Amino acid sequence: AHDVLHLGLKNPFLVRAEHPLAEQYPHQSLQEKRSAEHCLALLDKHGILSPKEEDDNATRQSLADARALAEQVILWTNMSRHGDLMQETAERAVPLAAVLDRARKAADSPEQNASRGATAADLAAGLRALPTDKETRTIFAAFLLHCADVSNPAKDWAQCERWTGLVMNEFFTQGDLEKKLGMEVSMLCDRDAVSIPKSQTGFGDF
Repeated sequence: AHDVLHLGLKNPFLVRAEHPLAEQYPHQSLQEKRSAEHCLALLDKHGILSPKEEDDNATRQSLADARALAEQVILWTNMSRHGDLMQETAERAVPLAAVLDRARKAADSPEQNASRGATAADLAAGLRALPTDKETRTIFAAFLLHCADVSNPAKDWAQCERWTGLVMNEFFTQGDLEKKLGMEVSMLCDRDAVSIPKSQTGFGDF
């Protein structure tokens, strides 16, 4: 659900153009907030992760945590938060490796190289989950979704090229609109000036 209802326009443009969404949601991550809100509404509609009358407090808290996780990982997909997410992930990776090492010793897992992350040997030894705090779990879940979101350069060429064409067409359409409205054209949105190959290698480097 992380891009559901996306308008095909960048958040800063919507703010500059005084789009109604910029009034409905705080200016940062406005489309991500809209997607998260829609996701939670769908969960309610279909009774997913929704508490029942007979649920005890622990179950209710678990459901609330799962819903909060879904909301937060969607909000972290905003590319303007990329640097913050990379920093948060890097800072939490070292202590998480230590937690993994301790869990391996307790589970008697033959795998001892924490830098490899969880492995089949860990699963065979009964290691299923790490005792980490909610914030760390949220950051790593957000990191995984973010990796999937920006993974185009790592896909097969046919798929990569197709999606590149689609996303650049979206950017250029915004640029055309900005020119029509007499606005400054956003980065990567000027079809008369942007090199698609250079934009993609630049994105990959970034």
